Amino acid sequence: MDSLIPNIFITKKEDQYSLIKYLLICIETYLTTKYLNWPFAFIWQLLFLFISCILYKKTYNLKKINKIENIILLIVAIIGTINIVISSHIYVTQRYDGTLKNNYIIPFYLIDYISAIFITSGLYRLISQIYKIIKSRTLSNKSSHIKGYNFEFDKKTVKSIIYYAVVLFIMWLPFLLIYYPGFVFGDTISSINQGLHIAPFDNHHPLFYTLFIAYCIRITQFLGAKDCTLGCALYCIIQMIFLSLIYSYYIVWLKNKFNLHKITFYILIFIFGSTTYIANYSIAMWKDPIFTAALIGLTIQLYQFIDSQGETMSSKKWIVLTTIFAMISIFSRNNGLYIMIFVSFWIILLLIKNKIQKNSHIMKPLRNLLILFVTIILFSQLITGPIYKKYDIKGEKIESVGILMNQMARVAAYNRKMSASDRAYMNAILPIKQYKTKYYPCCIDMLKWDSQFNAKIIEKDFFKHWLSMFIKNPRTYFEAWVLQTYGFWTLNANDIMVSITNIHTGQPRNIHPEYVQLMKFKIKFKNLLKHDSLRKLFSIDEWSIPVGICYAIVFLLSIYILLLIIFKSSTMSLFPFTLTHGLMITLFIASPINYWPRYGLLIQLLVPLYIFIFIDLLKTNRHQ
Repeated sequence: MDSLIPNIFITKKEDQYSLIKYLLICIETYLTTKYLNWPFAFIWQLLFLFISCILYKKTYNLKKINKIENIILLIVAIIGTINIVISSHIYVTQRYDGTLKNNYIIPFYLIDYISAIFITSGLYRLISQIYKIIKSRTLSNKSSHIKGYNFEFDKKTVKSIIYYAVVLFIMWLPFLLIYYPGFVFGDTISSINQGLHIAPFDNHHPLFYTLFIAYCIRITQFLGAKDCTLGCALYCIIQMIFLSLIYSYYIVWLKNKFNLHKITFYILIFIFGSTTYIANYSIAMWKDPIFTAALIGLTIQLYQFIDSQGETMSSKKWIVLTTIFAMISIFSRNNGLYIMIFVSFWIILLLIKNKIQKNSHIMKPLRNLLILFVTIILFSQLITGPIYKKYDIKGEKIESVGILMNQMARVAAYNRKMSASDRAYMNAILPIKQYKTKYYPCCIDMLKWDSQFNAKIIEKDFFKHWLSMFIKNPRTYFEAWVLQTYGFWTLNANDIMVSITNIHTGQPRNIHPEYVQLMKFKIKFKNLLKHDSLRKLFSIDEWSIPVGICYAIVFLLSIYILLLIIFKSSTMSLFPFTLTHGLMITLFIASPINYWPRYGLLIQLLVPLYIFIFIDLLKTNRHQ
């Protein structure tokens, strides 16, 4: 045992410089784990220290990376440090309805800036050493016409997908029976009101989602149901079928693409079928589960396009599936359109890149793919534009500018610099003196729902006043953005790391009878298995991996792959990552609340894919 220690920390070339480096690693590790403030800090310190020393030894004799690679990785390390240090200073006690007194950023001191230098050094060392190993094991490949794994829908594969979809459905069934007819939320109530013509149609919650609920209720009432209970159950059953098929497709695809061992495959099936966090989405009457499942399906489609070098464009099945997934994504959540626009923009970049490199074989498939996505976007705009307008179906502008509105509200709440025109504009939206008590740093909902909030004002000259106030108050704007979005990018904010409220945050009527009395229609909530003790086993909420940590993995992987493409001529592609990055960009720009796991569900469910890609990168002499 004693002989192992010298092998890790001491070599024949050991000198004072190396000892200083090991001491520096210890300081960096201590400060990084201190600011991360994760549970069991001492264990994390030992783990990070061990990994850092091992990586230092492993990469000691590896070829150095070039200047540009160093600069890019240093920038990534700086971003990581900013994330960690700022997050450690966020203090939030009431996420949804907390005011300035409850939610704020703790001031920074000199020790924070000194610590940031050491943390940056440690992060840079860690990510650059990992990159050195990956780069040393990745084959250069100047030939761009190399095909990867091509997924085929043969009879055996289809049977396998259906079989495991049935397994997932059965594993989720107890949740439906215990919380029958499914979790009904405020969003659900709003859409049912529209579907039953109690309220006029609007596109605040996408019309596709509203009509889906409405037709489920109408079908069951046509068959004799006297209330909305059976209609809600039908919605959940259809959603369970769709989700189980997509998740099964995803897991089977992972197994085939990465040649997973059977045990790994069955573990994935077990996780997707038995974890409360995933299972409860199958009976949650939100738009997010179907939206996320469609994006998972579309992610697989994009991988198949890359793996086949565009040959999938000649497959009618592939085009139909891609179109269906894209359309569902657009019509089930309002940010779906912007994600598809982002994908289209990336296709244009790929066209430019391949034209410069004279990769003629991929140009036609990329052009056809761009035409497909542009057609989908234009068709969706035809529906949500002229057709919606004809039937007076409108959305709310405040939904798309929520973060921007909160930035302006923070300026008014703190009485920061404003021109007379800006002050008059803010006063027209809400009496200027009320912002101090009605500005909620972590959520826009309470402000926009205030009885004195005049949403009509923001229809005109909003961006003009937003920019005017930004120029005078950039720091205040940044603070407002941090408090409104940090849940989706933080690696260490205390309230996010321990958060277990996902379903509960939506106040499901199943467990909030006080809200049931306010409904203008009947839904009978019951436990069909009758034993309430089962609710402890099949609970409503459980902890999930924070979205910020999941996205950190994606972001770092994307940087590694980008560098391999540039400096090793790797045939890997960032294209399938566009959906994940597109989703996160929409959350960074227009999230209505600082954190709600359901908004970032896609990133969480794709974690297995990210892990297998990372493992694949570390495999020695593997063709990409």
